[in-house]
Amino acid sequence: MKKLGLILIVALFTTVAFAAELTEPILLTSIGQSADLSMAKAMLKKAGCDSAKLVVDKLATAAKVPEGGTVAMVVGASNKGLGEARISVDTEIARAKTLIEAAKKAKAKILLIHVGGKERRGGQSEAICKAVADAADVLVVKKDGDTDSFFANIAKANKKPYHGFVKIPEGTKELATAFGKK
Repeated sequence: MKKLGLILIVALFTTVAFAAELTEPILLTSIGQSADLSMAKAMLKKAGCDSAKLVVDKLATAAKVPEGGTVAMVVGASNKGLGEARISVDTEIARAKTLIEAAKKAKAKILLIHVGGKERRGGQSEAICKAVADAADVLVVKKDGDTDSFFANIAKANKKPYHGFVKIPEGTKELATAFGKK
């Protein structure tokens, strides 16, 4: 009986991991207008994602959401980036929610990427991170930005895969795994 329970648990975790596998094409955008978007783009390319199937748009709209693909949102507010774009945190959260709704309609997965570490947490970033984390199908997070387990706890509560990493090359490997390219 114990053996059957263990088999069922392993099967459940395997099914959850398989169901969350991400696919191309990818729409990559920044929610918070941080420069972390460039790092995420480089990581996705190094992870083996096809450059021809990667659209990078820091102010992406719902019209760009790929049918059956992935909407990758790099979360974390930058006062400088928000100021240059002349948008508020509330505007960014509203855009994120619009992208999330469009992704659901397009049967696209939502990938949260947080590479900004502790600098992109707290303050204005917190509401942005929460809005996207709650809807994310997969979370890839630099651990120094999750010392309080904020992202890990949301992923656990929502039964979604969480890939934590310490250094960028590890994060790249985690993205490769999430896209089935390892």
